[in-house]
Amino acid sequence: MKGGLPTVICLCLLFVCLGCYRSVESYLRASQVRIRTGDYSGAIRTLLKVRSFMETNQLVWHELGVAYHLIGDVSNAVYAYKKAISLNPEVVETRLNLGFLYLTLRQADLAKREFTSCVHLRDSDARAWLGLGYASLQLREASNAERAFVEAIRLRTNYARAWNGWAIVQIQRGKYAEAARGFERAYESDPKYAPALVNYGILALYYLENYPLALEKFNSYLQLNPNRPDTDHVRLIVQDLENRLKTVGKP
Repeated sequence: MKGGLPTVICLCLLFVCLGCYRSVESYLRASQVRIRTGDYSGAIRTLLKVRSFMETNQLVWHELGVAYHLIGDVSNAVYAYKKAISLNPEVVETRLNLGFLYLTLRQADLAKREFTSCVHLRDSDARAWLGLGYASLQLREASNAERAFVEAIRLRTNYARAWNGWAIVQIQRGKYAEAARGFERAYESDPKYAPALVNYGILALYYLENYPLALEKFNSYLQLNPNRPDTDHVRLIVQDLENRLKTVGKP
């Protein structure tokens, strides 16, 4: 079952007092522009210059973590995020980024710790509850996961990622009709959210044994041209389903 982990990487807003360090402010703005335009290596070079004389600035470390995170340098991203948190433990965006990074590394216990801190710091943030839900899923804590997803949905009704997670919990509980409803709500919330479509296809194929529905969902998934590692496997499933349904339809 694909969790459909969301990619939620938060940039801290540059509303901090940098005193008379106008050059620092310009460096930070330049790095944020580079991050937003995909020039992560350039952002890292800029931020390393700033860090050399702003070693204890939380925002510098946060932005450095974001740049390393996006370029795929996991070890440096974790180090930078943890350094930023040590300088200011109450910045939710940094903890969110670190939590989602831990989720991709399948380090659910560490992710859960960060998302729990986020919930305590800002319990109105749906992203924190979403992350807590997926961390609990990885830890096989179905009840905790369901509570977290329900809270995320309460805070943001049309939250495709939360509906996807909630539906996965329903599959684990054997409530397949409820799971289908959850995936439908995810699709209604965001028709381009690929994980919910492929998960709905899995539900239809292996649990409901509804082959036409499975074929429909997998085809809808492929029409999005998702850049995901399971895409080729889904194409093979579609071919098999098409052949199976042709055979069934023959007199």
